[in-house]
Amino acid sequence: MVMMVGKWAHRGMAAGVLLLAAALLSACIEANSASTINTDFTGTTNIRIGISKVALQTLASVGNSLGGTPTPDAGGTSPSSSGGSLDNPFGDVTNQVTSMGGTATPYDNGNFTGVDIALPFKSLDEMQSQINTILGGSSSGAPSASSPPTGSGSGQDSPLIQITATSTDSGIRIDGTVDPLSSLNDPNNPNAVPGLDLSALLLGGGQVQLSFTMPGAITNADALATQNGNTVSWSFKVGDKAATIFAEANKS
Repeated sequence: MVMMVGKWAHRGMAAGVLLLAAALLSACIEANSASTINTDFTGTTNIRIGISKVALQTLASVGNSLGGTPTPDAGGTSPSSSGGSLDNPFGDVTNQVTSMGGTATPYDNGNFTGVDIALPFKSLDEMQSQINTILGGSSSGAPSASSPPTGSGSGQDSPLIQITATSTDSGIRIDGTVDPLSSLNDPNNPNAVPGLDLSALLLGGGQVQLSFTMPGAITNADALATQNGNTVSWSFKVGDKAATIFAEANKS
């Protein structure tokens, strides 16, 4: 599975190779979301999603050795989507972000390649919807960072990130779940790749991070949260256990 701008598929690719490619790409992702919330509950969410360049090169080599290059299946995406390929694996996400009124800019930091996304929002509901759509697959049929590839057998069915954001009498409450591809470290995963040791792949630097800069002081948060002024954040390595998170803050 990749960062998952769509469903990976390749006609004629052996099931075992698909399993291997899915595991490789799953362990080599980064997904970072940072939202800044103003006192009127407007603001901006910045999301970075990327895939390891080594993983992409490996998948391309596998595809070429089988007489073709795997590409994300455009099926199930929005009508405006043009699909994606290994040359442009974030085409679907870019189109989706544009349709949501945001911008997506390519980035390359040497190890990962992907897109930096900026999404302005006018309400907590809109912020929630944007994050869940891009990183949680909440919109029907839309590609997302957590959509498992066709036939991958990765066992990753839950959203990468799913949140709710609500206003309270005193301010804001964020609740959510984060599953940083925990199935990769599950010895009982019935869909695990036979004979594949993922320990080396899980050292590839994959991470899932989420943060909110609140308009007022943070008043409560779960034990996994890190607080820095009005910002509350969570950080996970790919393969960590799924977690339930929450934070509360004053409005000003």
